[in-house]
Amino acid sequence: MCKEITEEEVVAAIWSLHPNKAPGPDKFTIAFFRSHWYTIRKDFLRMVKNVFKKKEQGSNTKSSYLALVPKESNPSTFNRYRPISLCISSYNIITNIIENRIKEVLPIIISKNQGGFVPNKKIIDNIIIVQEVVHSSMIRQERGIIIKLDMANAFDRVSHPYLMDVLQKLGFSREIIKVI
Repeated sequence: MCKEITEEEVVAAIWSLHPNKAPGPDKFTIAFFRSHWYTIRKDFLRMVKNVFKKKEQGSNTKSSYLALVPKESNPSTFNRYRPISLCISSYNIITNIIENRIKEVLPIIISKNQGGFVPNKKIIDNIIIVQEVVHSSMIRQERGIIIKLDMANAFDRVSHPYLMDVLQKLGFSREIIKVI
């Protein structure tokens, strides 16, 4: 996670992002970075490496527009909108680099029983497991309880200090946690 950033890593991040998504306050799309890469690459690479070395980003890099996307047609209350941040492209590129690095360690830290947000796993897999557990318990005449938790809007309620503690317990270094 803490290895030095390479140009190949930055290029892979740039080319993996959608070229024409809505830009943030800087008005630059990913297409700009692609088409002008050989002109800007030294300066941009220095900026990205600096973020990982200093563990901080300049305030302009973190600028974003907040947009409200309706969750349904004709929403009647504020909670029926999903807020999204339209970040500047360099922030998206840095985030993509972190994401790509984290993907390498996810198989180590995610339980094999985890179903949601894991590539190549389907929610139906967990439903089948629950059905098997209930069936086995009924055959053995075991008493128990099943609890279903509604995780709707769970990401809106993430405690950042808790998340940082979890990352540290999982073995992420302080340096990468600070970048995150």
